[in-house]
Amino acid sequence: MTHDSDLELATRLAIDAGRAVLEVLPQARAKPTQKSDESPVTAADLASDRVIREGLAHLGDPMVTEETWRGGDIGEHARAWFVDPIDGTEDFIAGRADYCVQIGLCTHGVPAIGVIHQPATGATWRGWAAKGLCEAIDGKGRTHRRRVDTRGLPQRPRIAISVSHPSEVVDYIVEELGGVPIPKGSVGLKIGLIVDGEADAYLTASRRIKVWDTCAPAAVLLAAGGLVTSLLEQPLRYSGPAPHDAGVCAWTPAARAALNPKVQEAVVRFSLVGPSQ
Repeated sequence: MTHDSDLELATRLAIDAGRAVLEVLPQARAKPTQKSDESPVTAADLASDRVIREGLAHLGDPMVTEETWRGGDIGEHARAWFVDPIDGTEDFIAGRADYCVQIGLCTHGVPAIGVIHQPATGATWRGWAAKGLCEAIDGKGRTHRRRVDTRGLPQRPRIAISVSHPSEVVDYIVEELGGVPIPKGSVGLKIGLIVDGEADAYLTASRRIKVWDTCAPAAVLLAAGGLVTSLLEQPLRYSGPAPHDAGVCAWTPAARAALNPKVQEAVVRFSLVGPSQ
């Protein structure tokens, strides 16, 4: 299968999974349960996961989904799918629209294809990194090409931050830069802000961010000309343990050039990142 057909398949499955989420929305929000790691899960997460797994099964590729991963190390693969059936489950349960379906394909450990779909609005962002193709599809089905802003930063940089997982490290960076914090629930929707020109960066020091949270968003941002690294300026890895232990930085090239010195200062100041940060 070519990456072109991979992208079309992932787009269709993300939208289909979004429909499955909306079909069970009232009862799913009313009856959340907890997984063994104490994170929430709902019938909507499971319905979305089922649609995507069944839709990708015929490819024969390895699949890592939040709802089926049982721990251990992720192997190294020429092709592997990373799926978050609902990124932002806590926002979903709280009745907010800040949740999305994410489907990402890594080739040789590098995010290649990504689709982010927001069921509540019908908005979709998708990208093919190697081709430099990034598109936003609005709720009416209109497609718009996307490239990150190449102009200089505003006087007060706009930094997307987590709603559910506050970070002392990120709070320090935002305050020191005189930045404008933009709270947003899902990792994918934070990346959507950057490719839409509504934010300059997304920073997190949380160790709760995992490979399925970042694969699709990373591919979308890379396709738009953006950059994604850890707080230690290393590429995000998609083998080994599932958590990104050194945080995540997603930004435009201009934002990285201007903000990274302060990020590295924070890394030293806080001795990198702790589980509670």
